[in-house]
Amino acid sequence: MRNLVVIGLVTVLCVLIGCLGMGGGGGGGGSTGVGPIVPSGAVLSGRAYFAESSYYGGIPILAKDATGLVLGTTRTDSQGNYYFTDLPAGVYNLFASTGESEVQFFSGAQVIAANPVSIPEKPLIELEKVVLDEVTSSSVRLRFEASVSTVAQVEYSTSTGAPSSVSAGSTFSSSHQVNIGGLVPGTRYGFSIRLQSQDGQTLTYPTVYTTTATSGGPTNLAFSINNGDIKTRNLSNKLYLSAEGATQMRIGTSEDLTSQPWETYTTLRDYTFAAGDGTRRVYVQFRDLLGNLSPVVNDSILLQTDNTGYIGVWVNNGEALTNKVDVLLTILYPGASQMQVSDRSDFLNAFWEPYITTRKMKVSNGDGPKSVYVRFRGGNANESKSFSATIVLDTAGPEVVMAINGGALKTNQSAVQVSFTYSKQPVEMQIQDTNTFTAETSWVKFANPYRYVLSRTDGEKFIYARFKDSLGNVSPVVEGRIVLDTKAPQGPSLLINSGDDVTKSLAVKLTLDVTGDEGEQLYMIISNNENFAGATLERFSKTKAWTLSGYGLQTVYATFFDDASNSTTILVESIQVEGEPPASGSVRINDGDPSTENISVSLSIDSESTKKIRIAEHENFSSVADQLFVPNVGVSTMRINNFQLSPQAGEKRLFVRMEDASGSFSVGSDSILLIGPSSYSISTTDTQPLSSFSVNLRPFAIGATQMLITEAYASLDDVSLWRPFVYSTSFNLERFLGKHTIYAKYRNNGNVETPVI
Repeated sequence: MRNLVVIGLVTVLCVLIGCLGMGGGGGGGGSTGVGPIVPSGAVLSGRAYFAESSYYGGIPILAKDATGLVLGTTRTDSQGNYYFTDLPAGVYNLFASTGESEVQFFSGAQVIAANPVSIPEKPLIELEKVVLDEVTSSSVRLRFEASVSTVAQVEYSTSTGAPSSVSAGSTFSSSHQVNIGGLVPGTRYGFSIRLQSQDGQTLTYPTVYTTTATSGGPTNLAFSINNGDIKTRNLSNKLYLSAEGATQMRIGTSEDLTSQPWETYTTLRDYTFAAGDGTRRVYVQFRDLLGNLSPVVNDSILLQTDNTGYIGVWVNNGEALTNKVDVLLTILYPGASQMQVSDRSDFLNAFWEPYITTRKMKVSNGDGPKSVYVRFRGGNANESKSFSATIVLDTAGPEVVMAINGGALKTNQSAVQVSFTYSKQPVEMQIQDTNTFTAETSWVKFANPYRYVLSRTDGEKFIYARFKDSLGNVSPVVEGRIVLDTKAPQGPSLLINSGDDVTKSLAVKLTLDVTGDEGEQLYMIISNNENFAGATLERFSKTKAWTLSGYGLQTVYATFFDDASNSTTILVESIQVEGEPPASGSVRINDGDPSTENISVSLSIDSESTKKIRIAEHENFSSVADQLFVPNVGVSTMRINNFQLSPQAGEKRLFVRMEDASGSFSVGSDSILLIGPSSYSISTTDTQPLSSFSVNLRPFAIGATQMLITEAYASLDDVSLWRPFVYSTSFNLERFLGKHTIYAKYRNNGNVETPVI
């Protein structure tokens, strides 16, 4: 990724000697091993080349004085040699230029006419990838890779602002990442990169630019050509895209995209450049469901199909991957008369053949890296030096594992969510309820997760899918299965003491029955309260020992579930408990205070004979653990401080079951009014329907110090969502069109909460 910024002098050079690119990837090699013939009159000479991209010929070499003034220019020959014949005496710094960036590769070359200077051979550092991504309204991330280990610094600014700089760290590395925050929404920023290698070379890469996102549209933007490659030798390339909330995008070669059609948002797209070498820039803009737009973001790449200046070998014109063993080699060495080509670095069994620039070759079978080696004769070539290129043979489709509803065995809904884990990114998929795929079966864009609707009849359901990667490799068919069960358990029944109407004991026996499908797991919930407070789900059993909550008419509630979450109606059964409870103790909350504004209270429990107690805000003690009754020394009262009431405001009644040594128990209780924020509400003054996924809210509650606002009802118990109370706030909605419900509640300093509104 880059932005071509050419100063006037470099522009003049491009006019005089031609704008020269950095070439294609895949070639590799070093010194040709044959020394140059330095022309008479040369006062400064040397050899410089881009080894990583095998670019040797036509590289502009600039000689600058200490002030940065260019006093001499030349360019390398086909072997990377350069000569200056007309430099005045002085001290010079040497730079290699490609039009996009400059590399200072030598400092302090002293030129004296009577004493020609020879500069040591220098493989030049290269910037290979640049990706500007994670573009939000206030931050960006810049990632880049160099051909050798470097330290790096990034400078950034707006068009009118003073520049700021940030270091990528003091450790030498070939890969760097810089996160930059504190940016202004909807503002264009430029970023330049400076690298320094361990041998003292410096590379300055001019401005990469982007515009930060705004609060109303897609965000976390990313766009790159060929995943950030600096150059390409191919007209056909791939665009990598990412934007949170985007449903559509439009793409073009101009920043004004108004004439470009909108298309469905995708994270990977093929793109073909028009013929003609040079910098190619592509622009993209994203749109969400409501029509909110992102800023236009861009990337560029150097298209270089001209082979001038290159030495080496390329497989399939520099492609990184192939799924075919038959490949095409591009072979370049100006002046060569013969060549050897082999898949072995020792050239065993290879023969010398006439030099040609393109040649077919069959690589070995078996997926993995495949290397090709070439060496040359003639044209000053050193036949002991070889060049190589590598391509990865990949003939296997993606390995994908499918899960339906997260691996659930059953569902009672026909609409399910299918998720995938995979070894490499699929780009397309076929998904259906039969395992036979034909040429007529349509391919759809890969989506993870994917919503799938099962046929509506109950029974075991199968989903079959296969996947295609970016090379066109197709995976084997994968299968997922789940049972659709919409039928609730049948014939539920509940009896207390086999149907007796009266008992003298709180301990009773429940007889339960329900019928499910063959092999189906059944569950039940039983409670002494109609709202099932404190009850737990347990495996179904036909009998259960149960403790009623007190004397007089007592009621038991039960409902049954199968393993697909289908439930029966709620069963209700009552029985009369005769007798008097044993001598009971007393319970007081906050020493009898009528009200409190704090959920933390004190309990005073007084009893002469109690050994164990259970405390709850309900009379369903079956799920409440016993605790020892430990009175204070010299009295029959147990004091419990900091007992936590449930937080919602209102009258709170605490029940204490007090059990004596014989196992008999009585229940005592006390109540207190829990006071929280009052006059609570939430509203918005925004005109509806909204034009963005952000809404301005007006919370209100007298006495509130914190608030919790969410669209997810299940998140109302998430303590991390509490934040300081304010009377005005902006809230980001979930990204779907239609009606949205916002839930809110407030609490005071004592953590007493309002009801959900």
